[in-house]
Amino acid sequence: MDAEKVDNDKEAMRWGLTCEKGQCQERINKNGKEVVQVCKFKPTIKHVEDKTQDSLSCHYYLQKYDALVSKHSLWNYHAFFTIMKYNKKLFADYLNRKVTVFDEAHKIEDQIIQFVGFDIFAGQVDECNLSTERYNFTDLDSMIQLTDDIAFSYAKKIKDIKESPVFQNNPDFELITGLERRYDKAAQAKIDIIADKDNFVVNDPVNDINGNFRTISVKPIDVSKFAHEFFETEYQVFMSATIHKSSFCENMGLEKDDVAFVDTAKSPFPLEHRKIDLLNVRRLSYGSTEEDELEVIKTIDRILDDHSDQRGLILTSSIPRCHKIIRYLSPKNTRRIRLCHSKNKEDKT
Repeated sequence: MDAEKVDNDKEAMRWGLTCEKGQCQERINKNGKEVVQVCKFKPTIKHVEDKTQDSLSCHYYLQKYDALVSKHSLWNYHAFFTIMKYNKKLFADYLNRKVTVFDEAHKIEDQIIQFVGFDIFAGQVDECNLSTERYNFTDLDSMIQLTDDIAFSYAKKIKDIKESPVFQNNPDFELITGLERRYDKAAQAKIDIIADKDNFVVNDPVNDINGNFRTISVKPIDVSKFAHEFFETEYQVFMSATIHKSSFCENMGLEKDDVAFVDTAKSPFPLEHRKIDLLNVRRLSYGSTEEDELEVIKTIDRILDDHSDQRGLILTSSIPRCHKIIRYLSPKNTRRIRLCHSKNKEDKT
């Protein structure tokens, strides 16, 4: 796959580009027909398991598959739930774990809700030759109808393609698989919503700058009926400083008698060491200005002055930001700073 190099990381992220090697998969015309081509740099999980992967293989899939084949692995919620929701059968042999530990468990409900319900995109509506003007985007019944129409359209496409002479002579199973996957999602969403309509709400539609429809979501209020599919190990440990047993069990669809609650009634840290001062100087993100960063660094410098005889930690989001802080601190405080970065097995931070 050929790709146009984008040197500016911020610009690449703004355009949704994540890899200089190209797209993970793209539709191309091959021998007169449209097929889905998978990136040649994508390894198989068997390659990773047998340690026979190419040195130029995609770093994302190398890390993902390395985590799956390892005895112990660390995941963020979105990556793990994506596998549990969409690729559970594919990776079943690698998901047979006895214990799963979920940190920041009070955020799990918000993570699960991203994987249930149904997201409808303008591209789907166009692909199914439907008109958004036919539907009321504030009405649940109308969204159920749209979901049903999308499922019907995909079902008809699948039927027409399979019955066509072109497919009979030279079947394109990759195309059919993609359409079947989209049909399954729409059909299952309709079943879930109709089964418990009072549990679903329609979010406000998102439009582009010209007011044209981009996407809309139909999401459940209560995720307890769907949570079980994400937690299948024999034991699960949910860690949080703010969860309540009864409400957590109710939200996650867990039986209280099956759950042991371990609570630390009192923090082991002295009260004076638990103080948090929210200064709210500036918000630092990818879009922060030079002025924002310098204002924060000035505040760090003042804090260092106020605690000239004490040690502390400055936590940052990147190595460049660490060096920038050092560059703009006063000389006396610069001499106090020591950088500390962890590295992975490839010696990268």
